[in-house]
Amino acid sequence: MIASVTYNTSGSAGPYTITFPYLQKTDVDVYLDGVLTSLFTFPSATTVLLNSAPIATVIEIRRSTQSAPYVDFLDPSSLRDTDLDTATLQSIYIAQEALDAAAVALAFATDVASDLEDAVVVAGNVPSPADPGDNNKTLKANAGAFSWQTTTVAVAGISDSTATGRAVVTATDAAAARSAITAAKQLTPVALTPGATVNTDAALGDYFTLVPAQDFTLATPTNPTHGQRIMYRIKQDGTGSRILTFGAGFRLGSDISSIVLSTAINKVDYLGVVYDSVDAKWDVVAFVKGY
Repeated sequence: MIASVTYNTSGSAGPYTITFPYLQKTDVDVYLDGVLTSLFTFPSATTVLLNSAPIATVIEIRRSTQSAPYVDFLDPSSLRDTDLDTATLQSIYIAQEALDAAAVALAFATDVASDLEDAVVVAGNVPSPADPGDNNKTLKANAGAFSWQTTTVAVAGISDSTATGRAVVTATDAAAARSAITAAKQLTPVALTPGATVNTDAALGDYFTLVPAQDFTLATPTNPTHGQRIMYRIKQDGTGSRILTFGAGFRLGSDISSIVLSTAINKVDYLGVVYDSVDAKWDVVAFVKGY
């Protein structure tokens, strides 16, 4: 550095040598472990002495030349060499200090770039978490090597003990994540596989489509949650007249006591059901036809 000098101290008050020239004592700053202090004196023009032995381990003496001109040339006035020297040196010193600041910024940017390179996750370098030993651990990078590290992140409200390699910030965040996943499911139609028996995995979503290729039984949906609502879109194929029979887990009420699908080819019917976990039944609550 051009306009600063650093000393590693074991608690000595000094004096410490100023290795650079300066214009006024007010341009000389002293930092203790990066913190500016005014608790020092000048035993001589080239040394500083701390008022007491510091706790800090790094002492930096830095020049910070004021930006306001030291010399104000008036017209008419005589030009003195000392004034010209002062004005020139002030410009030179400010330029040197700017170079020092640029060097510090470049070094910092280089360190950040290095840290970012170390943090790049290459799939082949990431170890697989060992369940349950690595539950609720965080993947950390060090010089391009990755490992699962113990974390103190709160996991209140999370009961899934088989979730490996996961760091959950709060139960609120976890609930928000579940809501986002649920919304995504509701917006994504799930196509059912036609056959004599048509199966529905309720964990996959809330909106299912079917083009039956024969008369079929709609089996009781698996993996339900209490209060879950499912909408079926059933479209007759190119033959038409496919007949729907409900599995044992469905329940019809007095308003909708039976379901007869449209018979014309390519006609679309909609069937809505709601799951009640107390009775373990999917209640048929809506049916509209003929689209």
